[in-house]
Amino acid sequence: MNIATAVNYQLPHQPLKTEGEVPEWLLLLPAGHFKGLDGRQWTNPDSQAVLNETKRYGLDLPVDIEHATQLKSPEGSYAGAIAWIPLEEIEIREGAIWGKVAWNDRGDWMVRGRDYRYYSPVFSFDAKDRVIRLISVGLTNRPNLPQLPALNHQQQTTEE
Repeated sequence: MNIATAVNYQLPHQPLKTEGEVPEWLLLLPAGHFKGLDGRQWTNPDSQAVLNETKRYGLDLPVDIEHATQLKSPEGSYAGAIAWIPLEEIEIREGAIWGKVAWNDRGDWMVRGRDYRYYSPVFSFDAKDRVIRLISVGLTNRPNLPQLPALNHQQQTTEE
């Protein structure tokens, strides 16, 4: 079976939390068909199968910065986590996969301080673009999946 990994980098402006709060739960993977802003498309036809395969690996999901786990770690560079999503804290809600995030002090500070406003899951998928399992989540300012909400939002508005 040919399996590839998707590292996603984009997201819209949907509020998830108010200013100064960090989210406890994140939508990790929408149900059904979804498309990235870069044009790539995938499908999640069976969230339970994805969750089972994710748990089969036995590793909690790291939350890192700009997908360092996939991009920097293979080079031997620092790729520390700023949060973890324990396997036992991943669940299915209305067909979508959600995870409860355990932020460390650095991650809490980065989200609260708005260094990063969005997040992006990394997942493996097969030759038919079906999601196989979740691998990690990266904080980013260039998200790809418009189906996922923002980590925080700006309270003030400006008129042009």
